[in-house]
Amino acid sequence: MPNTPVEVNVRIETGVPETSLDLPVITQGHFVQPETGPPRRADGTNGNENPLPGPTCTSALDDASRPPNVPFIWDGTYSLNLDDLEITKINGVERIVGQTFWSLWVNFKFANVGGGQLQIKKGDSVLWALIPQAFIGPGIETSWPMRESLILAAVPVSIPLKLKGPRFVPPNVEFVVTVINGSDRSPVRHAIVRYGAVESMTDKYGMATVTLPVGNHTLKARRDDDIASNALEINAE
Repeated sequence: MPNTPVEVNVRIETGVPETSLDLPVITQGHFVQPETGPPRRADGTNGNENPLPGPTCTSALDDASRPPNVPFIWDGTYSLNLDDLEITKINGVERIVGQTFWSLWVNFKFANVGGGQLQIKKGDSVLWALIPQAFIGPGIETSWPMRESLILAAVPVSIPLKLKGPRFVPPNVEFVVTVINGSDRSPVRHAIVRYGAVESMTDKYGMATVTLPVGNHTLKARRDDDIASNALEINAE
């Protein structure tokens, strides 16, 4: 994979709408600058994960944090063994050690290597999400950054919600949107789809009924500790 710039989508879900972000980013592999510590490599060759440099999830995060985007702060702890950063803070929101961690997903699939190791391609969707941390016991091969633990292994207990629906609808007429688990595409029940001050709950098929007035609207789905969905833009005209 050549280290040429690619455009990807970077989404950050902090659990608080005011600090969550969703934006296109052009990135290529480079040395990134966390809030603390020196610049670190983030081109996929970290730990000999890939033979050639290329754009990565952490390079995309770093580029998302800089102009022409609205700047934000991110930070990470460097692992000498893996030659990569464990992300500890994004947009000012820090993980709580032993309780939450910054999970990484590409195209709704949970990453099993670090963000500086995982190379990405044009059109990929990169999701950094702060989620609860669950420990399931020793000897389980699971994702970095928690893979270094010799005592306990961490796995995600949250799923990434994916919201699907039409882009254009007639105003004031009922239509259906669907919420699925983005990883395995199974329907998600009891998710709340919000649009403005109005909300609708999904049934066992992951479907919710929505009615929108004239105008452009942004819908998102949320459920308990799961990762909030992508934003769905709908034009009612």
